[in-house]
Formats: sequence, structure tokens, C-alpha cells
Amino acid sequence: MKHNEVFGSAIWIGTGKNDACPVIRTNFILDENVKRATLRILGFGTFVFYVNGALGTDDLFQPLSTNFEHRDFPMGEIMAVRSYVNEYDVTALLRVGRNTIATMLGNGWYDGTRQEKPFGNKKLCLSLRIETESGVRYVGTSTEDKYLDSFVKASNLLEFEIHDYTDWDPKALSYDFDDSELPSVIAERTPETEYYFSDCPRDTVVEKYTPKVVCKTENATVYDAGANMAGIPVLRSVGEKCKIKVTFSEEITENGELDETHSAWQRFEATVGKELVLIKNMFSWYGFRYFKVEGAAEVVEVLRTHTAVPITSSFNSSDETLNWIYSTYLNTQRCNMHHGMPSDCPHIERRGYTGDGQLTCRSAMHILDMYSFYKKWMEDISDCQDRLTGHIQYTAPYTHSGGGPGGWGSAIVVLPYEMWKYYGDDKNLERFYPQMLHYFEYLESHSENMLVNSDTPGEWCLGEWCTPGPVELPAPFVNNYFYVKALEKTIEIARHIGKDEDIPMLEKRIAERLNAMKVAYFNPWDGNFIGLRQGANAFALDVGLGDERTKENFIDYYDKLGYYDTGIFGTDIVTRKLFEYGRADIALKLLIADEPHGFGKWMNDGATTFWEYWFDSRSHHHPMFGAVVTYLYEYVLGIKQDKCSVAFDRIRISPMYVDGLDFASGHITTPKGEVKVSYEKIDGKTRLKVEIPDGIVAQVVTPGGNTVELSCATKSEFM
Repeated sequence: MKHNEVFGSAIWIGTGKNDACPVIRTNFILDENVKRATLRILGFGTFVFYVNGALGTDDLFQPLSTNFEHRDFPMGEIMAVRSYVNEYDVTALLRVGRNTIATMLGNGWYDGTRQEKPFGNKKLCLSLRIETESGVRYVGTSTEDKYLDSFVKASNLLEFEIHDYTDWDPKALSYDFDDSELPSVIAERTPETEYYFSDCPRDTVVEKYTPKVVCKTENATVYDAGANMAGIPVLRSVGEKCKIKVTFSEEITENGELDETHSAWQRFEATVGKELVLIKNMFSWYGFRYFKVEGAAEVVEVLRTHTAVPITSSFNSSDETLNWIYSTYLNTQRCNMHHGMPSDCPHIERRGYTGDGQLTCRSAMHILDMYSFYKKWMEDISDCQDRLTGHIQYTAPYTHSGGGPGGWGSAIVVLPYEMWKYYGDDKNLERFYPQMLHYFEYLESHSENMLVNSDTPGEWCLGEWCTPGPVELPAPFVNNYFYVKALEKTIEIARHIGKDEDIPMLEKRIAERLNAMKVAYFNPWDGNFIGLRQGANAFALDVGLGDERTKENFIDYYDKLGYYDTGIFGTDIVTRKLFEYGRADIALKLLIADEPHGFGKWMNDGATTFWEYWFDSRSHHHPMFGAVVTYLYEYVLGIKQDKCSVAFDRIRISPMYVDGLDFASGHITTPKGEVKVSYEKIDGKTRLKVEIPDGIVAQVVTPGGNTVELSCATKSEFM
């Protein structure tokens, strides 16, 4: 939609300066009671609004992040743009007489962060539709609006927020404030963007915690929030004029001090007077478990803040490490969901990496209601394709970052495909199909000898990432793997949308790429690819390469090794291939390994979120290793869609019973309802319980090896 379709005659306004976080006051008078009032509002970079002094919404860190409008960054690439408008019913907040909408603006992604080129200055546009007995009228932003500096003196989305309450009058957010002497706003440039509304869930306060004191000195107190999280502490001044400083970290040292290597430069500062004030961040969150408060302030509580997506799953078993993997990935993924994008971490970068996002999307769909969230992010990925070359950015929405052409760029195929397979959403397949083909043309143009060997000049060209030691797999090998997997998915999509004429071309490219991988990386003397390490054989086997020796060597290698030597992609592929080959025993051995590293090691070290690397590193809060959570459902519990199934219309329930795992239970929520599975081993016998909803046909493999078909809502038990 265009500007006038959304905001009517309201205009974009600002202060003409960019060194503070202003409050913009939009005043109007009502002569009669309101039947209904609807506010459309959009503030760049981020905004909080009040109506007559009352907070207008529980939504946090708005608006949803996008490619807001065109900018010359990155140079030479052309991407699509969009902006999401927020709409609220504010009827109950209006009054007869003078009314004020007070909007506070912060920086967000729009106004620039470290390493980023800003889109422009902070600015605001709002339009209020008011329905009374007399009819309908509109109030909108104009150059008659007034502004003043707020108590937020500086903000940076990635690092800090600085407040000063000593000269702040809270009435500035309400109608009973004399703003006649305040300066007027100026008209700002109308952004060149397309406006949309979105049902993507917003960030909000999800839970509240009372932190525990870890260490207290004369000048500072260190607190433990109980787990790594994305959130903000709430403080209360004590009536003493002073400066308050809060710093954050994921870890503490042995003497109870914050571990600065895990702080990510995050801080909060406030200057307070003798008036009692409640103090908390306005425009951003922090990623932390521990925080230190310096100055005279009481800690009221800690707010856990992220996108409000419902949990739609459960998992429990007799193995504490498997249970830890599920619950810890759940925490990690939720804390990495903010303003409509899945981030790599909630503190250092906070970017929507396409590699991390496409890798974990199936796990996220299994445990959370991700439909509306991913529907929005799918548009971001589409927008972030270079219209000239077909290049897919490493992040969506675009921010300066690193990645690779295969494991990252393939998100343009993977996310629409997985949305179709899991939720049955095929509406966007035909629309995104040309972009998938354009992405393939980019890969073709960045190949040599049929191997993807380069990316955009001056940027990274990763293959695998975050291995325990140096990455040993050649990037072209990994990028060709992802190219082939994307081609396979696109063939399925082509059949579904009636593009059969393209299939021979796609199949030809698969054959060419597989042959190139075989010629370059297969050792015919022993049947291995690239020395077997870091999942090389698993990558090859997963695209149909290798021979029986390749498979045998792969299984034997990990059986003897007993832990992962893989990065973010190989860990997923190795785990899945072991399960597919019926070696659940080895897969579970790797999943629970605690030496020299692994999920068990993280658990024993007290981690409450997944780390960026197997070994200690700058970040202890990355979701990308969580791709394996899918297999707790597909193989441990055995809930798996048939190959041709969409939206779980046909499933197979066949748990893999492993010695040492005495029971397992859990459920997922499909578009047709909950599928529940549990089994328990008692006195040498296994009891399997299955519950399916209407609309699903389930082939159940009983503990005795028989197959039973269930085709209506039922609870069944098998021995």
C-alpha cells in the first residue's frame, strides 16, 4: 500500500536532529465520547507511544524490522523494501476534552548501529481514526506537533541505553502538560517504501523473575537471573541523587564478578535525582544471565522479553541430556526471536542470519507455533535478494554480516519449502519460484568446474562453520551440497505448482554438480570423501554420492569417535544420517557426549542456552546447533511425515528403541492437531501409546514389528 492509503493526509515528521530520543506530542480536542478509535502508527527507528499518559500497548521494540526503504548499502545491489504499520484500538484511552498522543523515538536498526549505514533520521507518522455519534474524523501528524527531549539521552540497539531523569517531567507524556513553548517538529521526507500490515507476533514481556544476589560489595551488587535470557532488569531509585550503571554478562568469574569476555559491551546508565523513579530500558533488550548494578538503586524484577510465540510441543525421556537438549534449545530459540526475525544471538549481533535460520527452521516448527513469524521472515528473505544478480544476503533483513552462498543463500528455497511441508502453506511457492531460479543462476555464475567457489567480491564465502577446530571441509564441497539439496526441493515445488517443463534442467544441474563433487573429492581407494572427517561422508551420502564403503566408513568412524567433530551443518547431517541408517545407538551416543565436548559437556558446565562453538567462545547463546532437536521427534519418538505428505496428512509412527533409553514421551502440534507418542520399557516389554487427531492417517509400527493403520482421532496402546 502507498502512504495515503494507510495514513491519509498525515505526514512524516521529525526534529531535524539526531542526537537524542525525542518525545513528539500530537494534540487534539474531542467534544464528545468516542465509539471507536483506531491508531495507525509507524516510528523509525523504534518507538513507544502513550495516549494521555497511558502506555498505548504491551508491544515492545516496534516496529517489525525490515528493509525499511532503499539505501546505497550494500553498494551495487538492488533489494525490495517494505515497512509494517502497527494498528491499535485506543478507544478506552481517549477522553472528552484535550488529548495527547506522545510518541518516544529511539534508534533501532533504522537509525544505524555498529557497522551499519543508517537509513535516515528518526521520524514518525501516525493517523488516528475517530468514530463518534457525529461521524468520523482523522487526526494525524503535522508540523503543528511539538517535541522535547525525553529522559532517554542516547540509545544503541546493540550496546547501550543512557537515561537522565533529573530534569524529566512525566506529565510530558500526558494531556495536562503545557507544550506551548516547545519547538515544533519539521516535515521529514516520506520514505520510498511499501506499507503492509502483519499478523507476525510482537515482542512482549513473556515472564518475570526475581534475581538472586551473587556478590555484594560496598559499591556494587551482582545478580543472577537464573538462566541465560533476552530481557531487561527493572530498577527503582531510592531517593538519592546519583548515577546508576548496569552491566551484563552470560558468565561470572570464580570470585563472583562479571566475566567481561561474555559481556558483548552491553550497558545501561541512568542519572537520577531525589524523586523516586522506576527505571528500565525503552528501546532494546540485553542478552545475559548475570548483571551488576552500581549506584543507589533497588532491583525490582527481571523481565524476559522476546516474540510471543506459543510453545506447541513437549519432550521427556529417561536420559537427562536429551531432555536438556530439548528444553535448552527451546530457551535459546525463543530468546533469539525479536521484531519479526530469528537472530543468531540476542546480544552481540542480533542479526537474522539466513544460515542459522534455515538450518533450525524445522526444529523451531516442531516445538513452537512459527507460522506467522516465519511468514513474515520469508518476505524478508525475498526482499533481500539482489534483483540484478540473484544473490541472497547473509541476513534478512539486510545488515552487514558474513556467511556463504550455499548454507546461507539456500534459505530462499528452504523456508518456503518447509512452510509448505509443515503447515501446508503453498501460497507463496509460485511467487518465490522465479527467485529460487534466479538464486541458482547466481550460483552458476559463481562456480568453476561445476563447483560453487566464490561469492560477492569482498565478502565471506563460507561452507561449514563453527567446527571444534579449523574447518577442514572445502567450501565448494559444502556449497555444492546445499545447491544440490536446494535443487531437489525445487523439483518438488516445480511438480506441485505445474512447472514440470523446468524439471529436466534442474535434474541436469544436479547430475553435473554431483559428478563434479565426485571427481574433486571422492577417493576411490578407500571410499571416503575429504579424509572422512567433519561429516564429509555424511554430506556426500545425503546427496546420493559414495558407495557401500562410504556408508560403512561413516558409521564406523562415528561409532569409534563417540562425539561430534562437526560444525553447524555437519552436526545436523551426521545425526540425521545415523538415524536414517538405523543406527540410533550411535546418534544418541553423539547427542549425549560430554567429552571432549558436546551437548553433555555444555549441560555439565551449567549452560542454559546453546553456545556458538563446542568450546568456550565469545557467545554462549546461539541456536544453530539446535537443528538436531527435530530428530528427537522424528526418530526417538518416531513421528515422521511420509515423503509425499503435506501438513501431516500422512505420518509414520515408528520409535527407535535404544538400549539405555527406558522411556520417552512428547507431542507436536500439527495443523490438524496434536500428535502424542510415549513408550516405556517394563520387564523386558515395551508399551507404546499413540494419540492422533482427525485428518491424519498414521501407520504405526508396533513394538512387535507389526504395522497398524489409524485413520481417525484415537488413543491407542500397543505392546
